[in-house]
Amino acid sequence: MASFARIVVFGNLGSDPETKYTPNGAMVVSFSLAVNPRRKGADGSDAKPVWYRVSAWDKLAERVDRLAQQQYIAKGRHLYVEGSFEPREFSGNDGSTRISYDVTMTDFQFVGGGDQSASKEEAPF
Repeated sequence: MASFARIVVFGNLGSDPETKYTPNGAMVVSFSLAVNPRRKGADGSDAKPVWYRVSAWDKLAERVDRLAQQQYIAKGRHLYVEGSFEPREFSGNDGSTRISYDVTMTDFQFVGGGDQSASKEEAPF
């Protein structure tokens, strides 16, 4: 039986979506998503956000790109994302080992709050 990891992330976009194409012409749209913990840090200070790198491919990428061009998906907006999850180790500029939380998006929803001007009904899906 095959195994898989599925993740649900609800957070704020930390950057506007960026659209690129692979050498074989496949579209990929990427952006960062920050999840702010509700709890305080061990020293009583606000806990730091956890950052996820989200990528959408092919038809879903086209949909996200279109909505980004119309400003429905933009930096600071709230977004609910579902997808597969893969933590990836890399070396930082200082030589230390770090972990990137990579999510390949399979679905998403707009979530109210903040400065979002479009409700779910208004968004052109």
